[in-house]
Amino acid sequence: MFPLGVLKKQKPAPDPNLTLLLMHFEGADGSTTFTDSSPVPYAIVNTDSQISSFTLKSGFGSSGFFNNLGGSPYRKIETVNVAPDLRNTDFTIECFIHPTALNFFLCEIFGTQRINDNLCYACSISQTTNTLTADVFGVQFSHQTTISLNTTHHIALVRRNNNFIIYLNGVAGNVSPSISQSIIDNYNPTTPLRIGVARGGSASFFTGYIDEFRIRKEAVYTGNFTPPTAPFTY
Repeated sequence: MFPLGVLKKQKPAPDPNLTLLLMHFEGADGSTTFTDSSPVPYAIVNTDSQISSFTLKSGFGSSGFFNNLGGSPYRKIETVNVAPDLRNTDFTIECFIHPTALNFFLCEIFGTQRINDNLCYACSISQTTNTLTADVFGVQFSHQTTISLNTTHHIALVRRNNNFIIYLNGVAGNVSPSISQSIIDNYNPTTPLRIGVARGGSASFFTGYIDEFRIRKEAVYTGNFTPPTAPFTY
């Protein structure tokens, strides 16, 4: 009970319009149609990836399957035209992953780049150390905990001011050095956002399942947290 005349301060409801990309990977098993459920959806181009009935978490439904065990074309999906421009805002890029193989030196989960191959923001798994690694505007840093194969993990790449941090299963990793806004501004993304790989022409593809991929124009997480237990609504 609160004293008479004292009102409990309500936490403001999250703004759906801050969601720039939201992919639930829902659909029939084997479908090659992927959709963005954000308020202003991107058109999605698919290269041989499929919807799978494999469920990463209870209640999550289907997932995206990226079977990059060799051959061509490699499996990936990407937004049409350029990726969301995140140079001048806090952001959170997150998803659930379930890797089944580490068959490339860097198994790139997602990313976007400039034409000269420098990554603007990306996450990958190192084949040699099984660590989650982030690339943001010319700086690379890794999480202190290793990734397990055939296991579902939640990952999040968060920008808060000019610091960047990766979370694995809700646990904060190493914070990147502060990056000046002038350097960030010089990294204008010129390629689509890719899921299942970051660089369009390299053989650094992700093998396994991805679900609930979301980009929010805010730092959703500012400390350790419990990963979501239900699909995102915004």
